[in-house]
Amino acid sequence: MGFASVEEIETRAKEQECQLWETILHDDMTERQVDRLESIGKMSSMYLAMKEANESYDINRFMSKH
Repeated sequence: MGFASVEEIETRAKEQECQLWETILHDDMTERQVDRLESIGKMSSMYLAMKEANESYDINRFMSKH
């Protein structure tokens, strides 16, 4: 299902009386039909990929092409 906005995550977290990350985790587990450990593992690998992409991003290289 996913979320359309941060506001939607906040609303659901308040309804479930839990933190934002727990709401996102629960949604992922339900959507992909996986257990907690598998969901956390997938999120960790996605986070590391985004972190690596951010660290290797070179704005000067991008700007020289445009």
